[in-house]
Amino acid sequence: MTEQVKDKITAKLSTEEYWDRVHAAKGSFRYIQLESYKNLCHKLIFDLIKQHYNGGSILEVGAGGSDLLLNIAKEVNPPYCAGLDYSKTGCDSLEEKSKAEWYRG
Repeated sequence: MTEQVKDKITAKLSTEEYWDRVHAAKGSFRYIQLESYKNLCHKLIFDLIKQHYNGGSILEVGAGGSDLLLNIAKEVNPPYCAGLDYSKTGCDSLEEKSKAEWYRG
């Protein structure tokens, strides 16, 4: 990959408009099937969090529309859980997902 191509990709990924489109297209919450090989990365992250979690709050940076953060909130049950994102659409999506019926109880 040339430097020119890398610069073009980086420029695209650093715009709020790009991430707004990504988060708007994601749709509703999906419970992450950690047993699936397709979610190996999520499983490794989730396992590390559970292994090292000591009862504090959890913050996910880049959490817009995150299913991982909501799964952690449900399974690990921290006293406080928050997510930050560059995209307002992503933050709105995460907020809506957190109000979903699966999460209440």
